[in-house]
Amino acid sequence: MMDNKTRQILNDTDSEIIKASNAIDKALLSFNKSNRGEVAIRILSIVRNLNDNIALKLWLDLHPNEMKSVKNVAKEFASEKNYKFISIFHKYLSKSVSHFTPTEDGADRLILKYYQYILELKKLMKVRFGMEIVQNIDLFLPDLDVQTKEYYEKVAEKINMVTISTQNFDNYYIRAVKPFFINQNTYFEVTLEPGTDKQNKFNRITAFTKYDIFKNYCVALEFFDTTISMFGVEFPIRLITDWHVSIRPCEINNYAKILKISTNIQRGSKDYKLLMNYIKDKRATLVDVIDLPYKEFNNFMSDLDNTTKSKQSSIAILLRKSRNISNNNLNGKNIIRYILISMNNSFIHDQWPTSKENEFSDLFLSAKCYPFEKKPYSFNPKRHISNLSDLYHCINVKNYHEDLLARLVHIKSFTENKIFIPIGDFSFFGNTNEIKGLIKIYNDSLYSGFRPASEIGIYKKYLYKVGELNAIKEIIAKLTILSESTTLLNELFSSDKINSLKTSTEIVELDDIKKEEILKNMFLSTKVRLIYGAAGTGKTTLINYVSFLMKDKQKLFIAKTNPAVNNLRRKINDDGNSDYMTIDKFINQPSYSLLEYDLIVVDECSTVKNEDMIKILDKTNNAILILVGDIYQIESIGLGNWFNLCKYVFDDNVISELTEPFRSENKNLIDLWKETREIKNNNLILEQIVKNDYSHKIDEEIFISKSDDEIILCLNYNGLYGLNNINKLLQLDNPNNAVKIGIYEFKINDPILFNDSGRFELLYNNLKGRIEDINDLEDRVYFAISVDIVLSESLIDIADGLYLIKKDKKSTVIGFYVSRSKPFDSDNENTDDESILPFQIAYAVSIHKSQGLEYESVKIVIADDSEEKITHNIFYTAITRAKKYLNIYW
Repeated sequence: MMDNKTRQILNDTDSEIIKASNAIDKALLSFNKSNRGEVAIRILSIVRNLNDNIALKLWLDLHPNEMKSVKNVAKEFASEKNYKFISIFHKYLSKSVSHFTPTEDGADRLILKYYQYILELKKLMKVRFGMEIVQNIDLFLPDLDVQTKEYYEKVAEKINMVTISTQNFDNYYIRAVKPFFINQNTYFEVTLEPGTDKQNKFNRITAFTKYDIFKNYCVALEFFDTTISMFGVEFPIRLITDWHVSIRPCEINNYAKILKISTNIQRGSKDYKLLMNYIKDKRATLVDVIDLPYKEFNNFMSDLDNTTKSKQSSIAILLRKSRNISNNNLNGKNIIRYILISMNNSFIHDQWPTSKENEFSDLFLSAKCYPFEKKPYSFNPKRHISNLSDLYHCINVKNYHEDLLARLVHIKSFTENKIFIPIGDFSFFGNTNEIKGLIKIYNDSLYSGFRPASEIGIYKKYLYKVGELNAIKEIIAKLTILSESTTLLNELFSSDKINSLKTSTEIVELDDIKKEEILKNMFLSTKVRLIYGAAGTGKTTLINYVSFLMKDKQKLFIAKTNPAVNNLRRKINDDGNSDYMTIDKFINQPSYSLLEYDLIVVDECSTVKNEDMIKILDKTNNAILILVGDIYQIESIGLGNWFNLCKYVFDDNVISELTEPFRSENKNLIDLWKETREIKNNNLILEQIVKNDYSHKIDEEIFISKSDDEIILCLNYNGLYGLNNINKLLQLDNPNNAVKIGIYEFKINDPILFNDSGRFELLYNNLKGRIEDINDLEDRVYFAISVDIVLSESLIDIADGLYLIKKDKKSTVIGFYVSRSKPFDSDNENTDDESILPFQIAYAVSIHKSQGLEYESVKIVIADDSEEKITHNIFYTAITRAKKYLNIYW
């Protein structure tokens, strides 16, 4: 029987639930596209109260004589299979709203993430208690275009129909889980890749499921392939019909090495199975396991021990040692906890010390882990960038507020590509004086070896990272020295030699007065020239004239990506004295192995990070420099604003700018480029797009090529209009039979791109090719692939597993085998090289990979959910790839 006190508490609880529900519904009624973030913040402040009070109501219904605190009762449902979502939701809300008020954008994202839990609460209250709550919750869902909505509805219908179980499981890493909602039911779009050490974002696939799969660890998945009717075709989709947690045994064994414990964990061992089931049932990380209350932890360790004949489980031994390190704040605590949150084999390997590195503490950890160990929110583990969400879930941020501030300053600088960030952007840390106090604590706590570069500076009302400001100063100082120097190589740019370009048959005729003027002043009183220019204005043509005038000198052409390097190689006259390489290859190559170059050309400078530019300048020796780019095209991944700033620092004796477009003769295209580039307040970009019929809905027309020289560009890899789906859609139009290797399908005549698999050094990242033949054998597949480069017979002979089929003056056809792996082969890390798939299908490519290239026809695919992510620079880069035809599907 329920006593009066409990009944009163229940009445108060009902009142709180109704009050919270009404407040959320009222906030949602005021919702519109412009105030999403503001409404999200209001809702987020209420949702925790709603969840806690529903938890208390349910607890008292199940346990009327056992009172619990409203603040902690949600935790009690962690082991309740039907209600553990309440505990999970409580944990998420504790992390996201306990310490800081989130930004509007952050709150918006959190509500979308939490929507599925709010739906679960709504269903619980309706089914168990007959109460209708949060009746306006659907108003918060973003509007989908008709086609996307139809797509997800058809996927959901197939998920609801499938009942087949194949029992064909294998290991996969989950890279993203995106919920979608049909008729207030939750489904999931899952991005995944094979669970091996050779991870590559370009080999990821999309699958769908009704299961909320725990993504921290490697999982074993069962698939069912089916189709839906979309775009006028039967479009293939992949459904996940079952899943299990499946941490690779090698990941546990290699983690044990860090603890200096010898283990040989196997998939079939009973303690392994018990741990995997526990993680799935509780949705618990290994950090949660070592943080269990004393009694619960010991009981679970006993359960693990009891699965073994010796009554000593290897897994229990390493978990006990991990707990000891964590509970006693021993050296290695933070890196240990961070490893346990995801247990990724590549990450674990990278934290080991090499033969040249000292060990950290008494663990098998590199001394390079020490900065992260001491300041996990502002420094990174060895060779990796830590995930902020993972940090929140394994290392208490309350102890690291000043470090978190330093990290967020860096993130803002990184994402916004600027050095000075307004103090007001960090108001959730307190007022200006409180923020200055945190900065002083942070700077004073830094080890001397990280000062001053890692310090946070204050300039008026702005924060900045001292090292990033110093890097810009260093770049400008070094370029200033070059700009004030002279070179005898200027003699190669005399009027007579430049005039010879107008009549030479060896090179495209010089007929542009602006380029002629730039050539005459190229190195007149400087050893560096910065060339700015819009897309298609002839920057590469100008470089080619310089190269031709210096044909007897040693020259190096570098750019950030392989496609940009190959573009230079194609367009620069071959004189036998020119080398081409990526910037990464150049800066990582020992100086003694490099030639003494007379000229170094850096192309696509807008994509070059500040830190990389310093390394380039440190290795130029006595070479003269040409720095080329367009500040309106894609920016660097990382802080790279040096090229933009230099335009305002140096004068005309160093800087040249090309403005007249030559890439296209299509006036409508040129007008759109100009309008997009200048983007004034009264811009006519949309009008230009509509007027010239560039805008289209995606349909069967996408199959119809307007030119043999055509490319399809996508912004994202996932989603209906992502690269993975578009490639799959276009592959359907290839009439050849498909051959399967694991989760991938290939057909003769598929265009492909080689990736950074490490299998064949000759076949570098982003090298284009086409499948000429496929021989499907029982345990492996033979591919014959043509590539757009000429490979020498001697180089192919020394490449293990690569065979020469034929070659001509422009291309080479090579052959190699790809083995079919067996289920759970990846449990061990000794992957056979022949099982590595070194390429991916490439009917479409990402906009980022297209920079520097040009095509007769360009088709750009932009989804609703990516419109906000497509920046001005990315959109401008995409549309300026077209020489004649442009179609934008959105």
